[in-house]
Amino acid sequence: MVYNNKYQLMLRLTKVKTTETFVNISEIKVNLFCLIIALLNNIKSEVLSLKS
Repeated sequence: MVYNNKYQLMLRLTKVKTTETFVNISEIKVNLFCLIIALLNNIKSEVLSLKS
């Protein structure tokens, strides 16, 4: 009985860890996306200032 509980606890912890990892990866993707947009905006404004 104790073994079963330990196993279920491990399973639950593993699920939580997996979810945390997934959330972290999603956050990293969002941060990268924002970074790329910011870089593109900088490049665009520099190009515009060069043209004028």
